[in-house]
Amino acid sequence: MNESTPRNRRYFVLPFIVLTLTFLHFNAIADSSLNDEIAEVFEEWNSADRPGAAIAILDHGEMVYARGFGMANVEKGVPIDADSMFNIASISKQFTAGAIALLHLEGRLSLQDPIRTYLPQMPEWADSITVEQLVHHQSGLPDIFGYMAQNDIKFEHVWSNEDVVPHIQHMELTFAPGEKFEYSNTNYVLLAEIVQHVSGLTLRRYIDKRFFEPLQMTQTRVDDDLSQDQEDLVLSYARPRRNAFAPVERRDVLVGDGNIVTTLNDFAKWDAELRNPRVLGETWRDLMLSRINLNSGELNDYAFGLFVAEGNGDTTVTHSGSWLRFRSQWIQLRDSGISVIVFANHGSKLHADTVLKTYRRTRDAAES
Repeated sequence: MNESTPRNRRYFVLPFIVLTLTFLHFNAIADSSLNDEIAEVFEEWNSADRPGAAIAILDHGEMVYARGFGMANVEKGVPIDADSMFNIASISKQFTAGAIALLHLEGRLSLQDPIRTYLPQMPEWADSITVEQLVHHQSGLPDIFGYMAQNDIKFEHVWSNEDVVPHIQHMELTFAPGEKFEYSNTNYVLLAEIVQHVSGLTLRRYIDKRFFEPLQMTQTRVDDDLSQDQEDLVLSYARPRRNAFAPVERRDVLVGDGNIVTTLNDFAKWDAELRNPRVLGETWRDLMLSRINLNSGELNDYAFGLFVAEGNGDTTVTHSGSWLRFRSQWIQLRDSGISVIVFANHGSKLHADTVLKTYRRTRDAAES
């Protein structure tokens, strides 16, 4: 989801601890200059009376830095650490796309099929949009959040896919499918519906079964039920008055486009699988990173819930998210072997690029 329409100085750090998990060996570095430089960047959020951020750096599968700044729950005095469960907003899209990729490779759906094959309740335009055009944001469907705002659609209850899909049925295409790339959360809401239609499982159960359970991502889930296990989750905060933070209320359980909750430690396992797949396979990984052309022949940089670009001697895979003051950024440099993860609960700048540059400079200096 994109939010475009939409303890004094306590912190968590791993200076010398080595954690061995199923596929990853986490070993946090004790480089004082790196710690100091990143701490300076996030100094504003290093406080017991405000929200903050969780930052991780991975280098060829090792977690070399993991630190939390600020609070997961200001009112209860719970600090952010590497096991704090953040809503990662639109970074969630790659899990939905990953489910579609699996179903395609298993022969249970075809990326080239019109979406009406799986969603017969959709209007005639669903005959002209393929599954892969949803995946790569080439459908021509307007964004659901902009559409709701434009048509003054509001719900008096916690709203879900079931509530918004009937409104999607009344949409009109803004361009011919395949004509251009236009990011739209609507595409991924419909992909969640396709996963359920084809697999017979909700998106939450399918992803649990195929991704989170085999990868032992035990603190990750599709958060589609606000009555379940919300006490352990990080809260997000707005600042309606200067220096005064207030929790943001969430009233939706829309899935496919967002609303996955996870931790630094868990997301590191997903990062590792995309880099060096041991469970889901290289064919699946390669499909996840694949892009398609527009009707004009121009290559679209959006793969399967991932932006992929080449430049500066590296291939960058990335995605960000913003929803209800949660913000997230993930960057994976495939050739350099570096990944950066930043999850925040305050809606302000994430500084993921700064973290990446700082680590690269530190690593280069150590190697010279």
